[in-house]
Amino acid sequence: MMCSSLYAQNFVGVEVGGQLPFMKDKISLTSSKVGFGGEVGFVYEWHRNHFMFQTGLQYALVCPQLRIEDQELEQAMLDTRGVPFIYRGSMAERTDRMCAGQLLLPLYIGGMWHGLYVLAGVKLGVNLHAKSVQKAQLKTAGDYIDRYYEWLENMPNHGYHDYLPVKSSHSMQLSLIDIRFGGELGYAFNLGPTNRRTQPPMMRIGLFAEYSALDMRSKESYQSTTPRTQPDYSQYMSVDMTHIYASQDAQASPANLITCGLRVTVLFPLRNPYSSNYNYPCRCLTDW
Repeated sequence: MMCSSLYAQNFVGVEVGGQLPFMKDKISLTSSKVGFGGEVGFVYEWHRNHFMFQTGLQYALVCPQLRIEDQELEQAMLDTRGVPFIYRGSMAERTDRMCAGQLLLPLYIGGMWHGLYVLAGVKLGVNLHAKSVQKAQLKTAGDYIDRYYEWLENMPNHGYHDYLPVKSSHSMQLSLIDIRFGGELGYAFNLGPTNRRTQPPMMRIGLFAEYSALDMRSKESYQSTTPRTQPDYSQYMSVDMTHIYASQDAQASPANLITCGLRVTVLFPLRNPYSSNYNYPCRCLTDW
């Protein structure tokens, strides 16, 4: 008199998401700032009752940011009359941003109950490319020591100016492999009515969080002899800034990515489990 309702479903779909990434390190000169990022991907899922298994392929672009400690620069020089002075620079509000493109393979399991779902697992990743952008405010002044009582400031024709924006950009090398542990929690609903002949697409909206267990810095960056700031005094003062993770100032600190955000997934069924020709994994005792 009873029939088991056990059956499996296969879905393919697409997902898009927005991310808020930030970095975790042990460098005393840095403090993490929330960055920005996004992802897009192809999803395959296998459902059986409440159980879910997910895999696929995703591309993620993450741009975490770091606030760098203020820095003072100085260089002993001679002016055009041969008088010695110290050329001073004050760098403030420096932000180092790293944008990395990653290819990710998710291996998630989870469950769904009355629309509420949870997924958790691991993502295997490859860092494809990375670029850094460094921005700061730079102020310059001339210190003639005993010749004048005060520093010479706000004299642009002499190379002394108030805070002005400066910017540097470089390509960046990261470790090749990434492994993320993460989870997702949200709500799923059908995009249409369900009946014996129609299984509509399903949409999911969820919050997620992920942690990169491996160090994102390349092995070469640990041997870097490049300072984070390299002033050029040949004509006034200009600076070239290197991302701190690629500089000697990073010491031997690892860098791990933490990201959270919102993900939207649309799934399309490959087979209608409610159709009349579906082979249920049970035998009914009575022919209704």
